[in-house]
Amino acid sequence: MEDMMHSLAKRRRTFQLQIGLIGLAMLGWTGMIVHAFLIRQVADAGREWGAAVMLLLSWGVFAIIVRQYLRHHRADAAMPASVSSSVPDALRALIDDNAAARRRIRTLGYAFPLFAGALALSLFQLLQVGKMTPSNLRDAAILMGGALLLSAATFAWRYFRDLTPEARRLKRLLSDYES
Repeated sequence: MEDMMHSLAKRRRTFQLQIGLIGLAMLGWTGMIVHAFLIRQVADAGREWGAAVMLLLSWGVFAIIVRQYLRHHRADAAMPASVSSSVPDALRALIDDNAAARRRIRTLGYAFPLFAGALALSLFQLLQVGKMTPSNLRDAAILMGGALLLSAATFAWRYFRDLTPEARRLKRLLSDYES
């Protein structure tokens, strides 16, 4: 049981670190966009607003995921204060954590088509204002679209290959333990 609780604590620390790093990266990205539009004025907000759409969409999804995490963390009564809790409580906490991780991945899955649309919009706007050639557009679409697809595939792999079987296994263990 102690291993289960350490595993749960490690998962939560890892998620907090990852979400913190993503938040820092997004702050940097926001700063670069604000700097380009407002300070250097190398971008025209009237003709290149796709970048703002991508930025707002990213912050919106980030906020949803952080809110889901905080709500789950506050409502997680099964999370024992110490490792001395019962095995069923530890299993319930792991099941809840697994469900929260799957919910986060589903949220990202719903957002991927929106990200792809905002990316396409931004790239075509750069082509229209003369900041990209058609070959640059093709290369950027392949690179960024490929990164988006790789990201989606990674999340799908984690969802179907890792989290879903783990959820079944944990529920089965809890059922066996309670019977």
